Amino acid sequence: RMSEEVTRVRFKPPEDFDSIKSFIPVGIPGNMRVPRLKGFKKSLIVSPFISAQTLKKLTDIGNKNIVISRLDTLEGLPFRTYNSIKKNTDFFVLDNSAEKPEDFAEESEDFIESKEIEDLSGLHAKLIITENRSRTTVFTGSANITNPAFLGKNIEFMVALSGQRRHVGINRFLGDEN
Repeated sequence: RMSEEVTRVRFKPPEDFDSIKSFIPVGIPGNMRVPRLKGFKKSLIVSPFISAQTLKKLTDIGNKNIVISRLDTLEGLPFRTYNSIKKNTDFFVLDNSAEKPEDFAEESEDFIESKEIEDLSGLHAKLIITENRSRTTVFTGSANITNPAFLGKNIEFMVALSGQRRHVGINRFLGDEN
C-alpha cells in the first residue's frame, strides 16, 4: 500500500535546495538504477566503506576531490589505487575525538540499562556532493561507495538533491574551518 501511495506524494526539497532531482532505488529486480555521476568538476565523498574500483571511477571524473572515510577503510585501499587517486583527491579521516564527546559515557548510562548494547559511534554517513560551475548535486542515502552498492547487487536507496553551489556546495557543507 505504501509503495502505491508514495507515487502520489509531492515531496519538497530541503531548505536551500532548488529541487529533488531523483529518487534512486538501487538493486531492486526490474529497477537496476544506480546514481549517474558524470560531468562534474569537483566532488566530496563521505562513506565509511569504500571499494577501490568504485572510488576510482568517481574520483577519475573531478578535480580537487575530497574523500572522508574511516582510517581502516583508507588503509585497506590498494597502494596502486591510492597513488592513482591522490593526484586529484585529498583524503581525510574522522578524528577519534570527534566520534564521541567526553561526557557521552556518563549520559548514555542514564539511557542505556544494558552494557551489552553495541557502541554505534563513528562515521556512518553516506554522501556524495558534486559541483559543476554554480550547480551542486547532493546524493545521500544508504549506499556506501562500494562495488555491491554501485553495481546494483545490494538493495539501497538514495536521493539526489540539486541547488546553487553557494548554498549547498562542498565549501558550505564543510564550513569555514580548516
